[in-house]
Amino acid sequence: MMNAQGPYAVYSHMKKQGEHAYQGERKTRKAAYNRFEDDLRNLQSEREAQRDQFFGNIKEEQMLVQAQRQFQLQTNKQNQDYILGQIAEEQEKRRARREEEVAYKKPHFGPEETHDVVEDMTYEERLKKHTTLNNLKAQIKHREESKAANDAAEKQCDRENLDRFMEV
Repeated sequence: MMNAQGPYAVYSHMKKQGEHAYQGERKTRKAAYNRFEDDLRNLQSEREAQRDQFFGNIKEEQMLVQAQRQFQLQTNKQNQDYILGQIAEEQEKRRARREEEVAYKKPHFGPEETHDVVEDMTYEERLKKHTTLNNLKAQIKHREESKAANDAAEKQCDRENLDRFMEV
């Protein structure tokens, strides 16, 4: 028996086989629906696993960056402690040298040690300090200028390389 007329006519076993045809069709649809739901569940569990892995990788990377930062901070702290130790040692040496100079200073009896001579000696010490300070400032300034010049030259070379690369 034909259910529809025209080119899309489908033969139906309904009259001949009765309820048995409907049950087979229901089982087939039910099995297809169950396979579809299983595929959806599998896809969902796969997506959840991918999501968990993604966020796990992010947390792992954050922990790695944090560990690197902690290592850098620890290294900086060790360097700072070492430098402070050197400064303290140098101050102790200066203090001991000064005490020794004061303890073993030769007394001068005569006209050569006047107020003007003492003033000249302190002026010379201050002049040495200022000269050292000015030299250090000049070195810092020279290093900054050379660094700026090197950076500018490097940027120019990078631009030229990019231009050459874009031409090719």
